[in-house]
Amino acid sequence: EDVPNVSIVFPGNTLQNGADAVALYLGTSADFPTGTPVTTDNLLDAVVYDTNDADDEGLLALLNPGEPQVNEAGEGDKDNHSLQRMPNGSGGARNTSTYVPALPTPGAANGGITEPTELISVAEARNAAEGTVVTITGVLTVSDQFAGSAYIQDGTGGIAVFDAAVHGNGTFQIGDSITLTGTRSAFNNQVQISPVTEVTGFGAANNPIQPVTITLAELGDHPGELVRIAGVTFPVPGDMLFGNSNYVVSDQTGSGELRIDNDVASIVGLAQPESCEALTGVIGKFQEVYQLLPRMRTDIACAETYIPEGGDLGIPKEETLDVVAWNIEWFGDESNAPPAGNPNSDQIQKDSVKAILRTLDADVIAVEEISDDALFALMVSEMEGYDYVLSDYTSYPNDTEVKQKVGFIYKTAVVTPVETKPLLATIHPYYNGGDSSALTGYPDDPTRFFASGRLPYLMKADVTVGGVTQQVNFVALHARANSSSGSQSRYDMRKYDVEVLKDSLDVMYADASLIVLGDFNDDVDETVADNVNTTVSTYQAYVDDTANYRVVSSVLSDRNFRSYVFRENMIDHIMISDELEDSFVEGSARVGYEFYSSNYTNTTSDHFPVYARFRMQTAMELVSTAATDASCNGANDGAATVEVTGGVLPYTYTWSNGADTAYAEGLAAGYYTVVITDASGTELSTEIAIKEPEALVITIEGDDKVYPGYAPEESAVLAAMVTGGSGVYTYLWSTGDTESTISVSPQETTVYTLTVTDDSGCSAEQDIVVEAEDIRCGNDRFFRKIQICYRGKTLCLPEIAAEQLLRIGATLGSCGTAGAPEISEVFIFPNPVLRTTCVVFRSNRDTSVGIQLFDQRGNQVFADTKTVNAGKNSIELNLSGYRRGIYICKVISLEGGTTVTRKLLKL
Repeated sequence: EDVPNVSIVFPGNTLQNGADAVALYLGTSADFPTGTPVTTDNLLDAVVYDTNDADDEGLLALLNPGEPQVNEAGEGDKDNHSLQRMPNGSGGARNTSTYVPALPTPGAANGGITEPTELISVAEARNAAEGTVVTITGVLTVSDQFAGSAYIQDGTGGIAVFDAAVHGNGTFQIGDSITLTGTRSAFNNQVQISPVTEVTGFGAANNPIQPVTITLAELGDHPGELVRIAGVTFPVPGDMLFGNSNYVVSDQTGSGELRIDNDVASIVGLAQPESCEALTGVIGKFQEVYQLLPRMRTDIACAETYIPEGGDLGIPKEETLDVVAWNIEWFGDESNAPPAGNPNSDQIQKDSVKAILRTLDADVIAVEEISDDALFALMVSEMEGYDYVLSDYTSYPNDTEVKQKVGFIYKTAVVTPVETKPLLATIHPYYNGGDSSALTGYPDDPTRFFASGRLPYLMKADVTVGGVTQQVNFVALHARANSSSGSQSRYDMRKYDVEVLKDSLDVMYADASLIVLGDFNDDVDETVADNVNTTVSTYQAYVDDTANYRVVSSVLSDRNFRSYVFRENMIDHIMISDELEDSFVEGSARVGYEFYSSNYTNTTSDHFPVYARFRMQTAMELVSTAATDASCNGANDGAATVEVTGGVLPYTYTWSNGADTAYAEGLAAGYYTVVITDASGTELSTEIAIKEPEALVITIEGDDKVYPGYAPEESAVLAAMVTGGSGVYTYLWSTGDTESTISVSPQETTVYTLTVTDDSGCSAEQDIVVEAEDIRCGNDRFFRKIQICYRGKTLCLPEIAAEQLLRIGATLGSCGTAGAPEISEVFIFPNPVLRTTCVVFRSNRDTSVGIQLFDQRGNQVFADTKTVNAGKNSIELNLSGYRRGIYICKVISLEGGTTVTRKLLKL
């Protein structure tokens, strides 16, 4: 915890859990190179201590005989107590009998009693000299929310209070009024009262502190106070809010720092909002930076639950190989694991890790920092369907200290190991009898190669997914870590290590399917190492070799994810060789934020699992195509289907008609293309033809005009000619007749419809209009008279007389109005035609007509003009040079009269 008035500050992770010693020697740092054994030479004083650990006989040699190893947790408050000599300074050199655990009093005598002081305001306490004992009264704006510090405020200002007597769990509540006496001190430039020697609580204050509304630009004007800031925007909306992390937020006045304390469990793990209407919190200070610290969920009400992106991509797990890389911090080591110090440390970490592994349901998990083989074996035995392998090639293999192993957990139904072995053992001095000749130019002692012996571990395995078995080489990697000391040397060693590994993989596994995964201890876009002479990643050689390698988890770096909880950047990665490029499921690389909570790093690990998915399939191939032709000419009931195998499911289908499944229906005759794309982007295409029967073509020939009452011309014979279709035709006229030729005698103009159906059930219709003109006129009891047109005059004559004139050019019926020419009784004979045919028609008077011929596309292929006489006319057409097919013939009266259209079939 934060402690004021100290002379020496050790960086984090300098002292490991377990028995420790602090010794004071007469000498210089040069007298104590790394690895110096415990010695009493020039020893002035020492203390040996622990936190509920066994005595360390090697360290006890620093003390006088019979002096004890002191337990810092002896009074049950290890987080708040420190060791101090009581009475102050008593006991003598190398004696520990007078050390007791008690609340620290930095800057004051151990066990000293503070005399009461005069009550002053918070503002006066802030301005008092450091080390001054002050007494203040105020209202708590923070009690135990941060598990230290608390914050107290009155009408003049606010100040932090660091002492368990105030911020102890449940001791006070926000809004309580208290009076306290303590030492005005500072920690990391934050003014505070610590330690506290006396505190009196008065329950809930009559006038609770209300937050004052300020801007981010005004943070420094309100240190220690409860404030409200409106209109705040966040840097990465949707990203997670991690505990003990800082975020630069903005408002209209600029930017400021938001601090999320890990003890505020209701906030830790939420998602960053895009913006907040308002944020509430107290203002703390770290060095020169003022920070806003929300205390509870309602202080940052705009933040919502974090939702991992992507879901499961809609791909069933049984169709993919799912791999995970996870550094499980000091798994099973009761002195260093996240729950260290808890009597149930092993059980807590085992159960926490196992729950996550079961949720992941992965096929292969590369694990790092396995320190208790027996506990690890027990955990895997509780996971039905899984087995494991661990490497014995660890850092400093000849030492007796607790080791950190790498290895694999794998699903036995999917993975069958073929071979397991360490890589590079033949060139490491620890494993080849001390020969370092292969490590020319190593940046340090060659025994430190690859984390001093923690070698990459290979598992060659047969992997069966979706009935397809493929051999894959998995390499578990736990590279050398970074440190604040010797950072350049550690960078150089790691770079050398992983580049030697690449050289080996390039040669030994040039054509093999490789997945290298684990704790890289560096990011791949830029290095995470501090205080080095470059920003280039130690894995740049892999990143540059795009022809052979791809770090599939690099997308997580690009999107500012982290795999180490306490710092930005991805240092755990999954890398593949080019042989698996098409198998990787794009978008499947993830980091396990969904498992994070405020106690994750106290129960499970300081790393998140990183995972990716692969489709272990053969090349995509077109198995078959099938077509169902249209049932009839012009019908839209055709269908087509394709069958594909291999590739990476799921497939997407893009048909030229817009269909999007393997089956396209409702198709007319024509050619259809389909493009099949698998999940990796690989494409196949093919074309399928839909056919249709030849069209049914109906031609109806016959007189299209009759004259009721005049026997010779009161009936018309209609004859149908049919081509196309298939098989035998059936006929159905609108009269009910079922023959191809019928005779009709309409009394008025009538439309006759013929429906022809072939053996396939396909049908076509054709209409013909038969005009009926009643030419009876002026009948008497002796003669039936009819109306004719002769030389432009309409006559009503007995049939006998009329017939004489009909022979010399008269026409039946009246001459019409205004003498307009009329073309009638048009037919083409023969039809169908092989070479020549005649267009036969009647005209009501002498006139000029146009004869035009059009093909099925509407193109005019013939035109001629003829002068015709009143009465019956015949014009010969020679079609011997024309293509087979249906043509449209038009007979046009060029003097403004009628136009008649007929079809003809050229054979």
